[in-house]
Amino acid sequence: MPALRRLTLLASLTLLTVLGPSVAGQRGATGPRKPAPAATALAPAPEWATAPASTPDRSTATDGPVSVRLLAERPSWAPQSSEMLGVAFTPAPGWHLYWPGVNDSGLPVRIAARSPDGLRFGELQWPAPSRLVHPGPLLDHVYAEPFMLLLPVTLPSEAPAGGHWQVEAEIDWLVCEEACLRGGVTLSLEVPLASADGRSDGAPQAATQATPADADGDEDEVEDDATQTRGQADAALFSATRAQLPGALPADVRTRWITDADGTRLELIVPGAQHLEFYPLADGLPLADLVARCAADGERLELLLDAGAAAATGSVTPQAPTASERLRGVLAITRAGRHDIQPVCVDLPGPAASQGSAPTGAVSRPSLPERSR
Repeated sequence: MPALRRLTLLASLTLLTVLGPSVAGQRGATGPRKPAPAATALAPAPEWATAPASTPDRSTATDGPVSVRLLAERPSWAPQSSEMLGVAFTPAPGWHLYWPGVNDSGLPVRIAARSPDGLRFGELQWPAPSRLVHPGPLLDHVYAEPFMLLLPVTLPSEAPAGGHWQVEAEIDWLVCEEACLRGGVTLSLEVPLASADGRSDGAPQAATQATPADADGDEDEVEDDATQTRGQADAALFSATRAQLPGALPADVRTRWITDADGTRLELIVPGAQHLEFYPLADGLPLADLVARCAADGERLELLLDAGAAAATGSVTPQAPTASERLRGVLAITRAGRHDIQPVCVDLPGPAASQGSAPTGAVSRPSLPERSR
């Protein structure tokens, strides 16, 4: 395939297309599910993704029905700055990966990042998932569409010796359709060192093998255009991902604990809401009947405390609540007249600590559990 055509196709990358889906490299199924569908059931990879490349790109890879890309938000990094990496996933149609909250099946994505240049990595930031109800009923919180995880990076005061910051990320996951497959890749990226004025001649590059320079000036120009187009798409991807991160609980949200013959429940009232869903975190108070009670139309949602599970763990005591005695999760709000979903963090004290207190509004934003190894 001519290099010019391949680079032109690269320039037409859309926002969330990292690599086309493929079923190469399946690692085997787990769990009592049906056999995996034939490879022909999956959409083929785009032509440019399967064409021979002169420089191996180690910032992107495909394993089974999942394609992954490691990317930096800014084109160059200066010492002592705070930066952001993204790990973008594209599951094949019909497949899904898992959020790190309460799930009846599946395991969340794991990312272990490292660098020889003294970089410090923060906690992964997860966009809001979607509910997936299976027969049983069973409930999982998943990503069935392309999505990206954000990884904060803090740079040291010393500049890297080679003029580039080096990052390597080991990524593994469980992806499911009718069958579940384990997958994993190791990706690497080099980000140029910013000059004294904060600018750089280069953009973040995948670690590659050295190749002769291209003598065709027209092709160089097309490659520059493709790099610029991809950079603009990457910036839009980071912006879109931040919009999907849970924010602070709005001040107009009213909450209160109710205890009666039906049990202990947290009532959430969101003025103007058309639909509400709650995605519980595993380190908070346990809830009962998640399938039926963690989603409702209208402005009101009642979350029923699983009294048996709470008693077994010693939660809901008269003393000051521990971290496990708080209700923690993500509330997804769909407001009337709008199609977008507003995800917000919920981190509220349990009923014992709330006795005698007024309904609460805004609360501190909880962090999702650390999933990096």
